[in-house]
Amino acid sequence: MMKMNSVLSQGRRLSSAMLKRFSSAATHSVELYQYEVCPFCAKAKATMDYYKVPYSTVEVNPLSKKELAFSEYKKVPLAVIDGKHVIESDAIMDLVRGWKTKEKPSADELKWRDWANQKLVVCLPPNLYRNLPESWDSFKYISQNNKFGLAQSLYVRSVGSVFMRMMKGRMMKKHGITEERQHLMSLLNIWAADALMGKKFQAGEDKPGVADLAVFGMLRSMEGVPTFDYCMKHDVVRNWYTNVEEAVGESSRTAIN
Repeated sequence: MMKMNSVLSQGRRLSSAMLKRFSSAATHSVELYQYEVCPFCAKAKATMDYYKVPYSTVEVNPLSKKELAFSEYKKVPLAVIDGKHVIESDAIMDLVRGWKTKEKPSADELKWRDWANQKLVVCLPPNLYRNLPESWDSFKYISQNNKFGLAQSLYVRSVGSVFMRMMKGRMMKKHGITEERQHLMSLLNIWAADALMGKKFQAGEDKPGVADLAVFGMLRSMEGVPTFDYCMKHDVVRNWYTNVEEAVGESSRTAIN
């Protein structure tokens, strides 16, 4: 197996020395191995879009993962940046952010990003795969990607949607979720009341911070499916989402492979 130089995140954040080493170059080559609907991948993409860092994506087959054959790490997101591997979405976010600003995220921003990682994201799969039609719908991105071909895309979509629907009960039990829609709405209420507190962004009135980009990315990963529409029924969340969407602007993705 071919090995490349790796940068493995420690505690989901890169060291200041590693950030400095990466920041020394004026431009960077960024290739993101991902699932298009992965909320952690979407956090990284939202950050690169916001800071206008060009990047390409490689769609990974969720069953075979053959696109990750070059790496010992078999999860997404995996970013190959200037020939080095950077894993875990927070590490990718922090690295990209460090290229563009010296301003450190506040403790409150990091607290709410951790909340998104630990609370919000685990509630999304039971909602996305709450029944077989919605589970099938959530895997439509496979059919929309021409790289897999018709037969392979139908196979991956069928197996993936059925398997994730079967896993729904186990995921809910593991995380203490009794009713997926109610639990999701309760989390949105927490975000609106305790994180936003009437502000334009969680980070304040001026611009989105790391927590804003994280939660925005997670929600954006569900665009086009019923769970996203359900989230947008929350007036405060919908208005905040629109604010972040306008701040992020157009995608800086240059290629989809």
